[in-house]
This record gives sequence, structure tokens and C-alpha cells, in this order.
Amino acid sequence: MKTDSQQSETVNEAPAQGTLAAPTGSAPPSYEIKTVQDFLLVPADRLEACLSEFRDYLEYARDIMELAKLAGEIVGAKETESSVGSFNWTDDGIRKGTIHIETKVEQNGKLRDGATERRPSSPET
Repeated sequence: MKTDSQQSETVNEAPAQGTLAAPTGSAPPSYEIKTVQDFLLVPADRLEACLSEFRDYLEYARDIMELAKLAGEIVGAKETESSVGSFNWTDDGIRKGTIHIETKVEQNGKLRDGATERRPSSPET
């Protein structure tokens, strides 16, 4: 791990959970949010923008999970199980991201896997 004085140099190693993906100046910083603790790594002056996009992420994720459940009911599944991955935020002002949801549907006694992705986007307000 690099020290603060080395942070402005090019980073060749993979970013750790919740850390900057690239140094300032070369690309917009990105954060992988897996826990509430990871939000503390977002600079205080950018937290409102991050949380706004996180709210959008949660709304889309809920919609997609509900659609997966309905699709399971339509095909006669006894059980439908979905899980949402981590929230990845890039501080670029674009408000565009990918939601990855894994869905398992039990049909005719067999569990079938599927993945759904949604790329929400809207202008930053």
C-alpha cells in the first residue's frame, strides 16, 4: 500500500475495497461500497452526490428484484432468490452505473441461475 506522499504517483496495484481506483488527475476516483464503513472513504464534499446515486441504485435494484420474482411466478417457480452486488461509484458527475443482480429460480425441482444488469443513467441535478 502506498503512503500519502506516494498517492500522486501512478497506481499499478489493484484497488482495495472502498479505496480510490486511480490517483487524482488521471481518472475520476472510484469507490467500491460493500459496507457502511466504505462510505467514510468518500470525501465529505462528495458524499451527497455519492448518496444520491446510491439511492438511485437501490431503487433500480428493488425494481429488478421484483421483476425477477414476478418472472419466477409466471414460469411457476416454487422459489425465487435474488442478491445484489456491491455499489461501485465513480465520481465523474455522469450518474451512470451498472447493477448486477444474481437470481436463482427453482423450477421443476431444479435451481436455475441467471443474472440481470441494469444501467441507470440520468443527468446530475
